[in-house]
Amino acid sequence: MDDRLQQGGSVAKLTRRPDALIMDCDLRVTFKWPYCRFLFTLSKNKFGVDLSEFDSMSFDMAYGGPGDHTVRMSLRNFEPGMSTLDDYMSQKVNETHFVVPAKGIVRIPMKVLRTAPWWTDMRQVPLVHTDMRIDNVTTFDLSVGSRDTEGHHRVELRSLKFHGKLISQNRLLLVLVGTWMNTSKRICGRKKTPVCTKRDLERA
Repeated sequence: MDDRLQQGGSVAKLTRRPDALIMDCDLRVTFKWPYCRFLFTLSKNKFGVDLSEFDSMSFDMAYGGPGDHTVRMSLRNFEPGMSTLDDYMSQKVNETHFVVPAKGIVRIPMKVLRTAPWWTDMRQVPLVHTDMRIDNVTTFDLSVGSRDTEGHHRVELRSLKFHGKLISQNRLLLVLVGTWMNTSKRICGRKKTPVCTKRDLERA
């Protein structure tokens, strides 16, 4: 995908190989914010994918072309009460930027994502709704391009992975506390007195 949707002049071409997706981008500064991008659609309705349980994502990619090889990553979250299906721009934009190193391996913590200031300004979003949320993601994209990087760009995406624990730290703590409390109740329940001593709890 490229900025021709906004009457720009950049042209992107996607090539699929068994081991990679390759985007060739002829970036032309005929639009205020020229770009080419990979766009991955996760859902075409209001029920997106919950990515909040993942703590990071990683890429194996190569980038050739002018500039410092910066990539902008964006995840759009469908927000009930604020987003609508007939207005794509109503979905919350959570984004971050990273530079593709020579070795091509990049790992991004999910916690560095931020709701895009340009989106909150454009949509006049109340402060209480400007928090980063990725629990109902409908699209994910990787974009390249800026006004000072006109020319040919070639981005090769070899892999994209999400990383997370089978059980989150918060859930694990809740399970451990619940188990400890149930065990303590059983120990205290065997005593004639309803008071559970420190020694009883240490045995739990």
